Amino acid sequence: WKYQNQNNNFQYTISSDEPIQKLKLKFSAGDYVISQSAMYTMQYDTLHHAAEQLSPWELRHDNLGDDTMEGDIQVKEDGWFVLAVPYDTGFHVTIDGKDTAYYRTDKDFLGCPISAGSHSIRITYAAPLAKQGRWCSAAGVGITVLLFLGNSLLRHHRRKKRSTAPCN
Repeated sequence: WKYQNQNNNFQYTISSDEPIQKLKLKFSAGDYVISQSAMYTMQYDTLHHAAEQLSPWELRHDNLGDDTMEGDIQVKEDGWFVLAVPYDTGFHVTIDGKDTAYYRTDKDFLGCPISAGSHSIRITYAAPLAKQGRWCSAAGVGITVLLFLGNSLLRHHRRKKRSTAPCN
């Protein structure tokens, strides 16, 4: 896909219980420039152990909306809650019902400090300046309607004036 945000740097992790002897990459039609590629190997047990250290966030799917994510997490030790969602200023994060400051983590993701224990996390998003954009759009529509009505009244007034003018 053509990334409008100019993000052209991608990283992938491929894991398997068995050694990978061959890797086939398939690309859709298009022009590609692949540069500075690098591959690394790691013991599967290392990756598996790291995954076991993570505390999964159990999302409540019945409460999911276009702008809301909510769920519970059991955190093993104090650390950071990091969500693989691009950082933006329009988020509102609450942990256990309390407003929580969030930060840019891992270069571009949303994250916040979290303490060990059981927590309920709610994240909502409101696009910055969306409300102002709606007001500007409404004002533009209003002005357009006023200009249309004003123009119609002016034409009607001119026609009426011409029809009542004396003939010479």
